[in-house]
Amino acid sequence: RDNVDSVPYISLVMLGVQALGYSFPLITGAEALFKRMSSESYDDLEKSQWIHVIDYTVKILVLVAFSLTLRLCQKVWKSRIRLLTRTPLEPHRVPSDKRVLFTTLAIHLIGYVIVLISHSVKTSQRPLQTEKFIDSTGDSHTLREWETELEEYVGLVQDFFLLPQVIGNLMWQIDCKPLRKLYFIGITVVRLLPHIYDYMRSPIPNPYFSEEYEFVNPRVDFYSNFGDIAIPVTAVFLAVIVYVQQKWNYEKLSQTLTLGQCKLLPLGSRLYERLPSKSFEAELASGVNENATHEKERDDEE
Repeated sequence: RDNVDSVPYISLVMLGVQALGYSFPLITGAEALFKRMSSESYDDLEKSQWIHVIDYTVKILVLVAFSLTLRLCQKVWKSRIRLLTRTPLEPHRVPSDKRVLFTTLAIHLIGYVIVLISHSVKTSQRPLQTEKFIDSTGDSHTLREWETELEEYVGLVQDFFLLPQVIGNLMWQIDCKPLRKLYFIGITVVRLLPHIYDYMRSPIPNPYFSEEYEFVNPRVDFYSNFGDIAIPVTAVFLAVIVYVQQKWNYEKLSQTLTLGQCKLLPLGSRLYERLPSKSFEAELASGVNENATHEKERDDEE
């Protein structure tokens, strides 16, 4: 509401990543939040009514966040349609997420392949195993290692939700502030809390339940001490990049990031130059009308 002209420059890919992240708990149930807990803890929780309170509370909060994200997607989409109707002969000036989507998918695909290769190298000494876990209903599920890796990597994609926005800001060469600081910093902090908890909690294993009841393998890179440090650092780094991109325009960043004769960023273009707002156009129109009125009055006087 404060700056309507910046809404089209919000990445729909970023919002899509958040929407998918919110939809998973609604589909799989709130027990996904407790999948790292032991079966004994599940038994204790099921004896109490608190598990149902927590279940419904989580689902309501996630549903609200999911609805707000979809609403924001709708606003961004409509704002881009309005820009397109105002400049039908220049559709290239309207921000598009096609290249952002392909670039983000390529980066995450390469990252997932690297994770699979590194994990296969570490586990090459033992045969392919399957992971078993028991959910809150007591049902047993079996996942292969690559499926476990994929689910954990999806969580990593959600932690790096700002990556599409960073890519979009570079491609669109923004000179505005699409995201409020409270928005992207607040969500980043929320995404970091589980990693901070994992890093600070006691590493002593629970001797009262078998390892097969653990859904997440702590030996995997995502939930190792290195992962609990590297992932938050990277997420904070992305938030800092978004802050810098919004604080300085593309031209200033291009001039700052210069090493001798080498420029780290290409020269800015007028391809995605921000279009004037409706209020500005209205002021121009009113000014033209006033000038025309004054000229007509002068002609009448003469």
